[in-house]
Amino acid sequence: MTRWLIALLIGVLSAANVHVAQPMRQTTAALYDVFYSSAINDGSSAKAVGKSGLYFVDAHTGLSAVAITNGVNYTLLNDSVIFSDKQSGQSGVAYPDGRVLPHPFLPVGAVWAVSTDRTWLAWSTAHTENGSLLTDLYVAHPNGDNKQLALHTSSSKAISVRPLAVTNDGLTVFYTRQAVDPKASSLYVQAADLYRLTVATGEVVHLNGEPRCACAAAFSADGRLLLRLESTFAAHVIDLSVNVDVRADPLTGYTQAGDAVLSDKGTFGAYSAAKVTASGQQFALIVVDSSAHKQRVLLDFSANRLRPLLFERNALIAIGVDKDGTYKVALTDGTLTQVSANT
Repeated sequence: MTRWLIALLIGVLSAANVHVAQPMRQTTAALYDVFYSSAINDGSSAKAVGKSGLYFVDAHTGLSAVAITNGVNYTLLNDSVIFSDKQSGQSGVAYPDGRVLPHPFLPVGAVWAVSTDRTWLAWSTAHTENGSLLTDLYVAHPNGDNKQLALHTSSSKAISVRPLAVTNDGLTVFYTRQAVDPKASSLYVQAADLYRLTVATGEVVHLNGEPRCACAAAFSADGRLLLRLESTFAAHVIDLSVNVDVRADPLTGYTQAGDAVLSDKGTFGAYSAAKVTASGQQFALIVVDSSAHKQRVLLDFSANRLRPLLFERNALIAIGVDKDGTYKVALTDGTLTQVSANT
């Protein structure tokens, strides 16, 4: 099994952002593979049984450490993994030696995005005061250096700010503004209305065509390209630097969509779509070909929901959402290969 597959951090079983992982390096240049399990049961502790967690495996020695997290929203950094506790919402951090600690500066209920190269972290936190919902959006290096309050908002209509992406240079944050509705139910994380924030100046730009729908959006690492869906599930690959919009006609029959990803050059995009049939909920993986202005069903399947993570070597790498597993889907014909029972 190749290293780029093993080193994916995946397996979030909630409607939360999952970030793709590559081999993580510490300052000692140690290399680790990170495996997620929805139900840790290694016999080391009765407290671990049935809880989710991470296996950190030293790629050189094969020795592993188990980090019991019972978390969601797992996100890989260059020397650790951050997550939210399922019950309390407390932000935590897991290390390759198995330590699990409260995060040093991410508060309870924080929502975050990490740059593709994992050198910048953007997060928001909200609270109610005098009948208004106050939201602060921060940017910093993952160790807390260069922390900046990039945006402060106040809303009497419970409109909050959630970061979607931060560029590799840390200069730009994309975020969505939408109402907080704890009773709302959706299979996918929703992005209702998109904005671009220039961190240095505080300038905010409402992106053209927004709001489109409460559905999927994905950005390139430099923030130049955007994959965006309409409510009809027509797909757009937009070059934000010159405002060029490549549209692919919608696919019919699906009722929800999310988990969007975009290739480095914007040639391909992908997302997960859902529909209700007589036999129950069904899911599909959709691929968008911007050069052909088309999108097509790459993989149609029943109750096994897969989430796309990245494009790699003429294939789409995806993970199981309802159960652990890592998969490779050929872009040519949709051939599905399970590359690991782990995530």
